Amino acid sequence: RPRVVGVLLRVGGLVTVEDADAVRTLDLMTGQERWSVARGLGSAAPGSTPVTDGVRVLLPGYDVEQGRRVTAYDLSDGTPRWTVPLPWRVSALAVSGGVLVGTGDQMVVFG
Repeated sequence: RPRVVGVLLRVGGLVTVEDADAVRTLDLMTGQERWSVARGLGSAAPGSTPVTDGVRVLLPGYDVEQGRRVTAYDLSDGTPRWTVPLPWRVSALAVSGGVLVGTGDQMVVFG
């Protein structure tokens, strides 16, 4: 059984948690895992925190070939919906009015 290190998001009857291996979305009523995304080597950006717009979970990541990026996963089933580059000058993500916004030394609107 994975050791949960933090509750990241709660939307309706779902809770998204993080452990050493994955980000997992669980059904609050049953405790059953709905879906998970592996957080293996290179998958998580340092200091990354997922955010949600209530429909998707937006998960920052890093890959040697692709560099920094953010991927949107469907909240209900974990299906990847899109991936976009994440500029180095963006240090935080937020959702405002259903739009993904990156802030820091540079502000970027995605979508």
